[in-house]
Amino acid sequence: MITTDDGHPMSFQPGQRYLAADIHGVVGGQEQYYLSTHNGIVVAAKLRRAMNPDAPEVVLVGQGPLIVANATIAAAQDEPFPVFLAEDAKPGFVYIDRFVGAGMTDDPAVLGHFSRRSGRDNLHAICFLKRAG
Repeated sequence: MITTDDGHPMSFQPGQRYLAADIHGVVGGQEQYYLSTHNGIVVAAKLRRAMNPDAPEVVLVGQGPLIVANATIAAAQDEPFPVFLAEDAKPGFVYIDRFVGAGMTDDPAVLGHFSRRSGRDNLHAICFLKRAG
């Protein structure tokens, strides 16, 4: 279980909006990344619907070594982490639920499908998530 810095279980309310600074005040990790890690695990995903139209189950992984490394961790992680989604112009991210990794692919056919769907041409891979059971 991911906990706050003082060892208490994290607590976010579904449907509530949180600023990135508030999220990371609870879970730690790097505020600037959409898949944020701390001590080798993903501690939060902050996704934007405009960049990830099938989020939260499908995360489109862009370019860059740290982005790809964090997505690789998320795709394999069985430790639940909170997922937040920004769907509008309002500040912050809405808490959805806790998710775990469900695999990753760089298959060209899959990348092509999601590239066309999203309008993004810089995809490195697709990271799949599923709700924690």
